[in-house]
Amino acid sequence: MSSRSTERYPVRYRRTALIPALLTAAILIFTAPAGFAFATITLYVVAILSLIVAVFAWQAGQWWWGVAPVAVAVVFNPLFPIPLGAGTLAQVVPFAAAALLIASAVFVKVLDDAKRG
Repeated sequence: MSSRSTERYPVRYRRTALIPALLTAAILIFTAPAGFAFATITLYVVAILSLIVAVFAWQAGQWWWGVAPVAVAVVFNPLFPIPLGAGTLAQVVPFAAAALLIASAVFVKVLDDAKRG
């Protein structure tokens, strides 16, 4: 009886952190040509959305995927910005941060408890 219900209703997952991570990655990629001298509002948005991704990872019980978003929030914090200069490092960091956020959001998943019927 249980195998029949498993076949009829497959296990489904929700990726709760995916939308804030994609939004943050889009902001990072579109503002990357401006260098690391982002506007303060951009730094606030990136830091807040990165912490939202970290909270979703924590709530899903997969705290290890929340380490990368916290690191992105530390690098892009508007209160104590980390000076990276105007060299190659400042051009690579936004793309690396976007990749880390997307990777962590793809692997954070929560069992979908929605009623099926």
